[in-house]
Amino acid sequence: MRTPDLTGQATRRTASSTRDRLLEAARNTFSSLGYVATRVDDIVRSAGTSHGTFYTYFKDKKAVLVGLTTEIAHSLYGAALAPTLDADRAPTPRDLVRARIASFLAVYRRHWGVIRSWTQAEGVHPDVEQAKSKIRRAIAVAVAELLNRDQQRGLVVSDLRTDFVATALVAMTEGFANDRFASGTVITDRDLDDLTDLWVRCVYRRDLVSGTPLGA
Repeated sequence: MRTPDLTGQATRRTASSTRDRLLEAARNTFSSLGYVATRVDDIVRSAGTSHGTFYTYFKDKKAVLVGLTTEIAHSLYGAALAPTLDADRAPTPRDLVRARIASFLAVYRRHWGVIRSWTQAEGVHPDVEQAKSKIRRAIAVAVAELLNRDQQRGLVVSDLRTDFVATALVAMTEGFANDRFASGTVITDRDLDDLTDLWVRCVYRRDLVSGTPLGA
């Protein structure tokens, strides 16, 4: 029997591990030093690698930030659209909205050190703002699709401009997160409830706002 050649698989795993280590080092240095003050030397030292290794995977520190941004984008998108819910009962529209907001804010907070660096990087690399806009837009489009689905089911106000409202609500939530985390303010359950109510009251039929389960 021919022995399988696992060399290529091992090489790919090593490469992935090295790249991940550089990304994690960049995450830590961006969080502690800020984007502008961080040097490639800082990232390399934190990762325990050489400059040559760094440039094997990334052109410069901006490329590392883009890599982290892509990773965060996937996390934020998943958090906003596929939150964990209580499986013991049918969720109400408010339950779903609250879970999505809570999940989004949790991921936002976890990655705040890097997200805060986006603002600094925008002054040096304008295309970073374009990357942020793509994340925001992708989430808004997905939220609009969810609202369209609920509108077709008769749950959402019939004449609501779902694409417009989704864009506005996503921007509002992002702005809320930036304000709270930048000031070091803890987001309380009351904050989350009030933010949820802002979403629900402008989107869903009034008789559903109080907590009627979906499908009831």
